[in-house]
Amino acid sequence: MTAMTLKLRRLSERELQPGKYSVTLPGPINTDLLAYIDAYKEAYDDAVAPDAVIAAIVTQFLGSDAAFQQWKRAREGASATRARRRRSAEAQTPSAPTPAGSSAGE
Repeated sequence: MTAMTLKLRRLSERELQPGKYSVTLPGPINTDLLAYIDAYKEAYDDAVAPDAVIAAIVTQFLGSDAAFQQWKRAREGASATRARRRRSAEAQTPSAPTPAGSSAGE
């Protein structure tokens, strides 16, 4: 039997940790998923759960979608900018004056 190279790399132990999901796959996709799991077992001599394969495939797909990655970076950048502006505004807001006769350390 020849060694095969799958697009999905071998998953690490951390990636194989259980997770919760609920999805209904159409019959042909389910059939292909189960066949892919069999191919994974043959390629790596290691069994893998469907949820780990699904998570890895989705992760790989999202990571390879350049438009999504660009959108995500822009969104994260906008969120970071808003947070910096908020912190800057809070830092510039004068604090309430200390009542006469008391010190700030009391």
